[in-house]
Amino acid sequence: MTGPRRSLHGWSLRRRFTVAVVLAGAMVSALGVVVAVTFVEVGDTQARVTQTFYSAVRQSSSLFTAYLDQETGVRGYLLTSDERFLTPYSDGLGEEDRAVTELRRLLAHDPALLAELADLHRDGRAWRDGYATAVVDQVRAGRAQTVTAEQQAAGQRLFDRLRRSDDAFQRTLQAARAAAVEDLGRGRAVLGLAFGALALLVLVALVGLGLALRRWILEPLDAVRADVGAVADGDLDHEVTSSGPPDLHAVAADVERMRRRLRRAYAQQVATTRTLERQREQLEQQTDDLRRSNAELEQFAYVASHDLQEPLRKVASFTELLQRRYGGQLDERADTYIAFAVDGAHRMQGLINDLLAFSRVGRVGVTRTEVPLAAVLRRAQDDLSGAAEEAGAVVEVVEEDGAVPLPTVTGDAGLLTQVFQNLLGNAIKFRRPGVPPRVRISCRPDDGGTLWRIDVTDNGIGIAPEYADRVFVVFSRLNRREDYPGTGIGLALTKKIVEYHGGTIRLGTAPGPGTTISFTLPATAGTGEGGPA
Repeated sequence: MTGPRRSLHGWSLRRRFTVAVVLAGAMVSALGVVVAVTFVEVGDTQARVTQTFYSAVRQSSSLFTAYLDQETGVRGYLLTSDERFLTPYSDGLGEEDRAVTELRRLLAHDPALLAELADLHRDGRAWRDGYATAVVDQVRAGRAQTVTAEQQAAGQRLFDRLRRSDDAFQRTLQAARAAAVEDLGRGRAVLGLAFGALALLVLVALVGLGLALRRWILEPLDAVRADVGAVADGDLDHEVTSSGPPDLHAVAADVERMRRRLRRAYAQQVATTRTLERQREQLEQQTDDLRRSNAELEQFAYVASHDLQEPLRKVASFTELLQRRYGGQLDERADTYIAFAVDGAHRMQGLINDLLAFSRVGRVGVTRTEVPLAAVLRRAQDDLSGAAEEAGAVVEVVEEDGAVPLPTVTGDAGLLTQVFQNLLGNAIKFRRPGVPPRVRISCRPDDGGTLWRIDVTDNGIGIAPEYADRVFVVFSRLNRREDYPGTGIGLALTKKIVEYHGGTIRLGTAPGPGTTISFTLPATAGTGEGGPA
């Protein structure tokens, strides 16, 4: 037995299971064929019992009922001469043809039953030809009294023979059905035995495969799993070995190579983690420094702009006074210098005021309440009414193509008024020559209903796409100050207000000339005319 054991020990798992599965499959398949053939035969027999013979019995009953209806109709017509009594006779003829046709189809496989059916059908025609047709013709001709007792007796004999033919057909049909039931019982018994044998064979095959699986795979695999478990528990120095089949030995070798790679990777990860930890500490330190620096810069901007107000106000006042008192008394160059000084002082005041407003956003005097954006828009329009009237500006809120009325949001009413005031002011300021400003404002749900997106579109000179980010930078200007006055801080201030309220702002796209500024604000659940339900 040493030779076969050594030979089997050298087989791969695939070869072992292929041989075992082929043997078990051959036995199961052979018995399965027997079961399949028996199952088909039992199915055919059951179909004959439950469908063919059941339908045949029902149709045979309908056939004899049709004959009885014909006989009843003829007898009633003979007694009353009333055509209405022929209705059962006429209906019986149609039912007879239908039942005979269906019975011939159902019993096509059984010559004996077809012969009995032919005799029954022949006796029915004999009664009809030998008695019923003649009686109906005599009554219709007004000669009902000519139907003799001998003629009626002959008709009764013909119908009695029809009854006997039907009885014979019924007995033959019931006998055939009983034989089919017996065949069905025997077939079911054979099928049960075949299924039992098949189940037993499958059970034996499964037990055999299970034992082989345990001996060939599970026991060697348990040893490998123990080694792998030790590695998984953190002992990366534990070597993974195997004494099982060649396939499992190859798997163990692959796991061993993976363990070695993991050990090297773990060492590298430890070093990387230490490096990342140091970098994280440095990043946190830099973040703290940056946060502190930003706070100091905001404080500096606020203090500087606030403290510069008073001396700059004096410079502006005295330069204006100098211009009023000595304007025209000095030479032209002196008047020009004084004008430059006054203009510079005024522009410096504007820059400082804008810088002060920019630094104040989110720091002082902010009250968060429910703010109707429609009311905010009206307030901004009121503040710009003079400039809008002078330019002939038209502002409209669009409620079409999915747009909804301006909703209610949570925020600071004053800051949100500045947003609309800056956007409307830009639309009025940067208008095309000779074209009255037209501003269209629309609002739509965004980001699954969590945000409102407000689009402000004008028909002005527009902004090139390459300047989409630059326009929101503090003191950034795209046009000459001589053509369009201002400090260049309006959109930067708008961006800071929108982001302070938890939204975003960007340069949108619009068909034709003009500019679209799109910004979002968080939706307040349950508020606003068009708000989410």
